[in-house]
Amino acid sequence: MIQIESVTIRELRGIRELAVQPRRNNFVVSGPNGSGKSGVVDAVQFALTGEMSRLAGKGTGGLTVNRHGPHVDHRDDPASAEVSIRFYVPDLEKSAILTRNVKNAKKFKLEPDEPEIRAIIEKVAGHPELSLSRREIIKYIIVEAGQRSKEIQALLKLEAIGQTRGVLKTTSNKLAIVVRQAQNAVTNADEALCRHLDATALTQESVLAAINLRWSQFFGQVVKVDSRTEQEAPRWPGRDDGSRRSSRRGWRWRRCASTTACRRSPGGTSFIRTR
Repeated sequence: MIQIESVTIRELRGIRELAVQPRRNNFVVSGPNGSGKSGVVDAVQFALTGEMSRLAGKGTGGLTVNRHGPHVDHRDDPASAEVSIRFYVPDLEKSAILTRNVKNAKKFKLEPDEPEIRAIIEKVAGHPELSLSRREIIKYIIVEAGQRSKEIQALLKLEAIGQTRGVLKTTSNKLAIVVRQAQNAVTNADEALCRHLDATALTQESVLAAINLRWSQFFGQVVKVDSRTEQEAPRWPGRDDGSRRSSRRGWRWRRCASTTACRRSPGGTSFIRTR
């Protein structure tokens, strides 16, 4: 995204004045404890984002960049604490200088101040994971496994993804319960109908056989009910739609083989009333 050419630090954290020149390469800062190694990381992060992760988060109490960012000798003079980074943008093949002051940490000066370069810096500012101190890296290593994903999501500002995943998981579990209940209801209804019809299975043949058997028991003769739809039934004489309504609303005439339980049309075809 960007390559650092040089970093100039003044009165920031434990550093009075320091110039580092990576020249677009990787570099290592070494030195004894308290020499300001972490201050270089803080300076780079501050220049790019306007924040210092070591002054935020758990255990930092009331620490602030404005109050605790400047060197201890200039704690009351945040305007003196400043970081400048000269960087190169490979995609644009351009170099620029970014300067940020602790007194106005949310604002930065860019030379040249071109929209394309400013957009890149603003995008970098939204990715604090680009500059991590040793303490932060160790934290993500030793943190409990169940908490590690939350810490990393917070670092990448992806907390909403975890929340959305939780909501979707809860919804999925509830829907699975509803589906099981519906399936059980269908199974129970099928079994109840099978018991009522004394049928071995809810197939078309077994259901029609059970219905015809009960018709024969009710009328004393077999009334053959077949699986043809109402549209396939023969037309009632004098009706264009092939049906005839009785005085009871919703009844229609269907062909059957009974001569007692059915009404005959003038043409001699037997019909039975059905809904």
